[in-house]
Amino acid sequence: AVTGATEYRVYDNSTGGIVGTATAPTVSLTQSGLSTNVQKNVVVRAYNSNGEGIASSSASAYTDAAAPSGLDHTSQTTSAIRWTWTNSGQSAFYARDANSVSNNSDWTANAYWDYSSLLVNTAYAMEVKARSGDSEETSYSSLTRYTSQNVPSSLSFSAVGTTTITVAAAGTFTNNGTGSSVVHFDNSASATQDVTSGSSWTNTGLSPNMQYTYTVYATNGDGDQTASIQSNKYTLANGPGTPSVTTTAATTATLTFDINSNSASTTYYICRTTDGSACASSSYVQSTGLFGASAAWRTYTAWGGASGMTLDGLTPGGNYQ
Repeated sequence: AVTGATEYRVYDNSTGGIVGTATAPTVSLTQSGLSTNVQKNVVVRAYNSNGEGIASSSASAYTDAAAPSGLDHTSQTTSAIRWTWTNSGQSAFYARDANSVSNNSDWTANAYWDYSSLLVNTAYAMEVKARSGDSEETSYSSLTRYTSQNVPSSLSFSAVGTTTITVAAAGTFTNNGTGSSVVHFDNSASATQDVTSGSSWTNTGLSPNMQYTYTVYATNGDGDQTASIQSNKYTLANGPGTPSVTTTAATTATLTFDINSNSASTTYYICRTTDGSACASSSYVQSTGLFGASAAWRTYTAWGGASGMTLDGLTPGGNYQ
C-alpha cells in the first residue's frame, strides 16, 4: 500500500492499457474473462489528488490450463494404442496407464502418446493431465479402450447336411465374450450369429443344395471390427423321390421323378438297377435316352422336368427298375 493513495491503477505492461482500478484501501484486483494458460504482465500505479505515481515493478502470472479434453485413440493394433487429446493451448501434457503408472509419456508438448507392448483385446485405462506456463497442473481426464482382436485366419466346414452347415473360424480370439467381443458370422442369406464362446456356428434352416457365402470377422471389447474373411459352401441335396416309369411303346418308356424340394441347379443321374440299389453295368441313361457306361449328371429340367425323360432302346417285354 502507498500512504495517501486513494486508488491503485493496474496497467497491462505489454500494451499499456489499463486493466482495472482498485479503490484504497483495497490492494488487489481480479481480472476476469481471460483465456486459459495465458500469461499476463502488469504494473501498478498509485493515484491520489496529486495524480499518478511511478509504476511498480512488473509482475506476471499465467492463468490455469484447462484439463485435457477430446480424448480418443487411433492407430490401434493388437499390441498398441495411440492415445490422443485436444491441444487447447496447454503448455505440456502427462499421460499414463491408470493401472500401471510407471508406464507414462513423461511431460510432453505432443497431444498424443504411443503406448505399446500391450495384450490382445485387453482394456487399458489412460489418464492425462496438463500444466500451465507456471507449471500448475490440472486434474486428470481419463479414457478406457481395448486393443484390437486377432483377425480370423481361415474358415472350415463340417457336419454339412441338407439344411445345416457348421462353419468354424480359425484363430485365437482373446477374451472373446468380454465387453462387446464376439466372433460374427453372416451367411449372405439374412442369417447372422454373434458367438461369444468358441468360434463356430451351426447354421440351421437352410435350403437343400444351396450355396451360402459365409463372412466372418471378430470384434474387440469396444466393438471395433477386424478385417473379414469369406468362404462358400453348399448344403447337400435331398435324395429324389421314387421314379415312375410309364411304357409308351415296345422299346420306349417315359421316366419322371420328384425333385424333393431341391433347387433348380441340382443335378441327377438315372440308371437301371438289378438289385434295387446299385447301378448295373452300362446302364446309365444318357441324354439321348439310351443306356451308356458312365453317369450323365443333368438338371431336372434337362431330364424333361414334369414331362419326364423318354427311355429308348428297351427290350420288348423287359423288366426295368
